[in-house]
Formats: sequence, C-alpha cells, structure tokens
Amino acid sequence: MLDHLRSSISGHEYDLANPDLPNSAVLMALTNCASEPEVLLTRRAKHMSRNPGEVCFPGGKWEEGDADLLTTALRESHEEVGLLPEWVEVVGGLQPIVARSGLNVVPYVGIIDTSLELLPTSDELDKVFRTPLSFFMDERNIRPYRHNFNGTEISFPSFVYEGYIIWGLTAYIIVDMINNVYDAGVEMVIR
Repeated sequence: MLDHLRSSISGHEYDLANPDLPNSAVLMALTNCASEPEVLLTRRAKHMSRNPGEVCFPGGKWEEGDADLLTTALRESHEEVGLLPEWVEVVGGLQPIVARSGLNVVPYVGIIDTSLELLPTSDELDKVFRTPLSFFMDERNIRPYRHNFNGTEISFPSFVYEGYIIWGLTAYIIVDMINNVYDAGVEMVIR
C-alpha cells in the first residue's frame, strides 16, 4: 500500500485553490505498517473558539518564517504533537482546497514510524489518535453527522471511529486521497 502511495503522489504539484486567500497546510501522516497503515489524527480541545472538539490533521497557517507550505505543515505538526520533521518521510502534496474558514489548505502526505508515541504538545489539542486507512475505504462506515451551521442544522457525511467523529475537510481530504491513489471509489454520501 505504501509503495503504491509513494509512486502515485511523489512529485505532484498543484496550484492553490484560490491564490487571493491566506494559506495553511496540514500533514496527513500515515504509519509505516505495510499491512495496515494508520492515519494520524488529532482532536481540537473543547475550549477552542474555532472548531472545538473537531477531529483534524496537525497543521495551521503559514507564517513569514516558513520557507514554503510544506515547512508550515511540518512546523505545525512539531508544535502540536511533537513530531520532529526528520521523523517524517514526506511523500508529496495533495490537491489544495478552500476551507469554510476562508483559507487555502494544502495537504501533504508523510510516512512515520508506527512505534512513535505522539501526544498533544499544544493547548489547542486534547487528543492524538490513529485510525486504520482501510476503515475509510469501506463506504459502510459513512454515517450522517448533524451540525449547526450558521443557525441551520445540516447533515454531513462522516466516519465514526472509536467515538471520534471524522467529518468535513478532514474526511474530504482522506477520501480524496484514497480515491485518487487507490481508486477506492468511496462516495461521501449519506446512505
């Protein structure tokens, strides 16, 4: 699985979704277990004013000291979960997307050692956990998630793994990657 991932996205470059918006980057870190890679995910702390309690990738806004957006993703991953940049085998970037917050989000994929014990190192997060990549390839795991968006309750497709609700941009990026790399054919629809 990981060799196919490496050959599929290595060297791909994409234009920003909207060059007029501020930029951010996230790291989709996969463990190096060849038989069952896992996706590293985090949960934002409940006290955060934006997106409290939501599952996300490590990442954040580009800062002036960042050489590029990959540097941003690696810096934020170190700040948030203690993942040193040299522990990441960077595979490549994925298609950027505009988040509901009005930021360009550039996802990068990296491979990390499965033995790493990562913990939140920022008060922005309250949990670091892993989910098998294969879990997202099974459409039977897609569930409706109701969320109040600007005063209206809307139902979104989501994945629920061990009590964690994975939805929105995070779920979209995972499904986009597995569909493009593994031709998984997963449709983010509520059944």
